[in-house]
Amino acid sequence: MRDSGVFFAGAILGALFCAACGFDLFPVSTEVPSASSGVPVLAGRASQRLATELAEARREAERLHAEMGRLNELGSDRGDGGSGLPQAVVRIEPPAEEASALAARLRRSIASFSWSEAARRLDELLQHGEEGARLVVETVSAGSRAGEIPEELEPLYPLLRVAARREEETAGLITAALASPAMEEPRFARLVYRLAPPFLSASVQTHSGARSALVQRLLGALEGGSAAENLWWILQALSHLGVDAGVESLARILNDPAAAPQHGLVVVHLGRVASVEAVGALVAFVERSPAPLPPAVGTSLRELARLPLAEAKEALDGFLQSSRREIRDAATLAYFTRTRGASDAARAAQFLDCDASLATKRKLLASLRERSPDLLRALAGDPPLVRTEAARSLLAREELPAPERAKSLPEEAQGNTAAQADPRTPPLPAPLEPLKK
Repeated sequence: MRDSGVFFAGAILGALFCAACGFDLFPVSTEVPSASSGVPVLAGRASQRLATELAEARREAERLHAEMGRLNELGSDRGDGGSGLPQAVVRIEPPAEEASALAARLRRSIASFSWSEAARRLDELLQHGEEGARLVVETVSAGSRAGEIPEELEPLYPLLRVAARREEETAGLITAALASPAMEEPRFARLVYRLAPPFLSASVQTHSGARSALVQRLLGALEGGSAAENLWWILQALSHLGVDAGVESLARILNDPAAAPQHGLVVVHLGRVASVEAVGALVAFVERSPAPLPPAVGTSLRELARLPLAEAKEALDGFLQSSRREIRDAATLAYFTRTRGASDAARAAQFLDCDASLATKRKLLASLRERSPDLLRALAGDPPLVRTEAARSLLAREELPAPERAKSLPEEAQGNTAAQADPRTPPLPAPLEPLKK
C-alpha cells in the first residue's frame, strides 16, 4: 500500500546491493572525478525533490493507515476480528525459506542479472529484520569481491519497488551496512557514502540514529586518514548532510605530500565552502607549491578566480604579480577563465607577448574564445596592443567568434531591417518550441 507513496524515499538504500555496481540513484547531486587531474567534473546541483516526495509519501502513508484502522474497526463491529478484509491485506505470510537459503538465491540472481527474482528474494530477506539486512550486506559484499556485479547498470526498478514498500527496513539496511566489516572494503564503503546521505538528509527526524552513525563514520574516515580512495564521496556526503568537514582537516590533507592524488578534490571542496578560512587554505597551498607546479595549484587559482569574496580577489591579484614565473602564468590563465571585458585586453596582450610556451598561450586564447569573445575581437582588431610578431601570428590564425546580433531592437524590427537590406532574404524562422519531457 505504500508503493506509490514512498518510492523515492525508500528506493535509495533499499536497493543498496544493486547500487554496489556503481549505479548512481542521484546523478544530479554528485560529481565524478575526472581521469586526468582527479578534479571532479560538476554534474549539477542537488534539488529538494527528494524531501518533497518523502513528505508527500508520509502523508499518503498516514492516510492509508487511518483507512486501514477504520476498516479494521468495521470488521471488529461485525464480530469477525477484521476478517472482512482480504487476507492478503491484513496478514503477511512468513517467508517460506530460511534466510540463509534466501541469501544464496539472492546472490545467484544477482550474478545472473535476474533482477525480478532478486527483487523477490530481497523483499523476503527484509522481512527477517536485522538478520535479513545483515545477509543482504554480506551477499553484496561477497558478490562485489567476486566480480559478480558489473560497474554500470541501468535502473533496476524491480529492486526499487521492493525498497519503496519498506522505508523502515531501508534505514535498518543502512545501519547494518555501517556496522558491517564490509565497510573496510573501499568499493562497498563508497556505495554507502554515495547513496545513504540523500535518503537520510530527507529523513532527519525519522532515522536520526542511522544519520548519526553515518556522520560519525564519515568524520572518522576523514580524521583517521583512511579516506584516500573515497575522499570525494566522503566530502560530498558531509555536504549533503549539512556537516562541516572542517577547513583544518582539509588543510592537513593539502599539507601531506603523500596525499597529492587527493589535493585536487580537497581544493574543489574548499572552493565550495567559500569562506575566508577556505581562501586562506587555498592561498597557503599555492604559496608553498613546489616546481613544477602540480595540477591542483591551477585548480586552486581557478577557485580563487571564481569565488565572490574580496579576499579571493586580493589573493589572485597578488599571484598575478608573483615573483615566481610559473605562478604568474597559472594565475593569468585562471584569471581569464572568468568573463573579462575590454579593459583587460592589455593584460591578455602582455601574456601573448611574453615568452610563455605556445601551448600555454593557446590555452589563454581558448578561454577568451569561450568566455570573453569581445575581448578577443578587441585584441585582433587593435594591432598596437600586441607587439610581437609571434603573438600577431597566433591571433591571425584564430577563428574569431561573430559578434552577437544587436539586442537593442525588438526581434521583429531586427528581422524587418534585414529584409529591407536584402529583399531576397527570407523571413526568419519561428523559434523552435522546447521539447516536452
